Amino acid sequence: MKTKAVISFLAAVMLCFTGCANDDSSSKAEKKADKPSSSASEKEASPGGDGSSGNVIDKLFGFLNPGESSSNDSSTTDSMSDDSSTVPTKAGTVPASQKIGQSGPKAVDEVSLTVEDMDISQLVDFEDLYGRHALHTGVVGLVGSPVDVKFDTNEITSGRLDFHVVRSELHGIRPDALMFLWYDEENDNYVEQEMTELDIVDDENLDVLLDITKPGVYLLVNKYTWLNTWGAGLDDNGYEKDYVPGLYDIAPSTDWAGNEDTGDILDMIDEQYIMDSLSDTGSADFKVSTPEQLASACYFVNCVNMENGNPPTINITLEKDIDLKGVAWSPIGWNMAGKDNRFKGFFNGGGHTIKNVTVSTGYNTGFFGETCFCYVQDLNIENADITGANEVGVLVGSDVRSSFSNVSVSGKVKGGGAGAMIGREAGAMILDCKADVDVNDGSEASDYLSYTRYQQKVLGDEFGYPEKIELKGHKVVRKGSSSEEYHNLQWYFMIDGSSFLEIGASKDFDVDDALAKVAVNGTIPDSEYTVALYAFVDQCYIPVSNVITLDINEFNK
Repeated sequence: MKTKAVISFLAAVMLCFTGCANDDSSSKAEKKADKPSSSASEKEASPGGDGSSGNVIDKLFGFLNPGESSSNDSSTTDSMSDDSSTVPTKAGTVPASQKIGQSGPKAVDEVSLTVEDMDISQLVDFEDLYGRHALHTGVVGLVGSPVDVKFDTNEITSGRLDFHVVRSELHGIRPDALMFLWYDEENDNYVEQEMTELDIVDDENLDVLLDITKPGVYLLVNKYTWLNTWGAGLDDNGYEKDYVPGLYDIAPSTDWAGNEDTGDILDMIDEQYIMDSLSDTGSADFKVSTPEQLASACYFVNCVNMENGNPPTINITLEKDIDLKGVAWSPIGWNMAGKDNRFKGFFNGGGHTIKNVTVSTGYNTGFFGETCFCYVQDLNIENADITGANEVGVLVGSDVRSSFSNVSVSGKVKGGGAGAMIGREAGAMILDCKADVDVNDGSEASDYLSYTRYQQKVLGDEFGYPEKIELKGHKVVRKGSSSEEYHNLQWYFMIDGSSFLEIGASKDFDVDDALAKVAVNGTIPDSEYTVALYAFVDQCYIPVSNVITLDINEFNK
């Protein structure tokens, strides 16, 4: 009898986010992630070493022809004692294990590689690429996390790859609809790989197996979604016959469910409430009084708030305080290559409070996940408990140029890139907001509403402020220049500490032009207006000059 040495990788890797990904392939994510293999499918269908491969799949689905079972060769059979129930373990076999799937979809929670009669515990490594690699994270029909399987082909020439799948996390996808893709790095393309075997472990778990000879990135997809995206015209969609997708079509809801942790949201949605909140044009006006209605608004944003990349107008208004105690919340708004469901609407808290928000997901983690050009006002979030891998804040994980006014948050956050109210932000307007939040057990970032502002201060202090600027008349000018040391040197015009306008520093800064953009009926609102030079250093815009505070009384005359 042949023995097997197995290295298991049970899944968790802390990944770092910059934008959609910090990988150099992000620039081609949409082009390549949405491009199927041009080469013929590689169908690995060899039987298992125990001669049983294909039996389960033949009985349940009948869609594979695994071929003949391999026989045991006496010349390679391990010696055994007279007691046939005792199987000797190869000396030195030490399985290795670690969690994956903790920072993204949970469908695949274990990956293993099996090689006959070898101890490979020190020869194989696995890396969860979800959220870190934009190209692989953005693959259409993705199921679970893409995994980079690493080994030296001089040491290992072949093995059986096993993706352990939690069936409840498939969200209606049939097991026989699963297909492997292998990323051919040399040709920058995905190669389709029909599974070798499907092993139904029990009602909740199954193993999808593939015989491989090459290291690289492997991932599971719904093959019908993958093929139909490229015009295959298949009638089948890969879902269980009794699967009920809910209010909207399968595609949008399963994009979210297949790539993000949906928490308890899918169990809470009120379809009639959503229908009643929609206009004929697709815009939505949610008047929220219950946790279920709030979850329904979250579902709408994350599943259907996208039409050719342009979402309909969405208004969410709280009409009562909401208590989310006992609810596993999923952030409102998410984004990945080719799928932009960031929240871009209006959220009016009406002075009400959302209590006990609990979120534990991967990236862009908070009550909102990702926001872009949205407006949030008059909202209190109390006793929040937010945990994520990166870009973490009580209110928002990651934001681009939104406006937040009169927002108060309290609780605790943990994770990389964590701020009290917002994780990372680019040009957010934060006005009359406050936070009483424990950030990473009392780190210095607790004093900052966003991690970005904390990082700007730290990097600015470390880098120094070599540029000198001064106000001359109605213009701010540079007294000295070392701009050749910086990337993208810019004037930052700020209102109450929030960036309002950024202009390239090739010319002097014209104060009159900037203030004209904020004037109301010819009068400049009473706020603090400042100007400074910023430069792009260590993946962040930081101040590199002294700050000029403008005397508005002089300019309001």
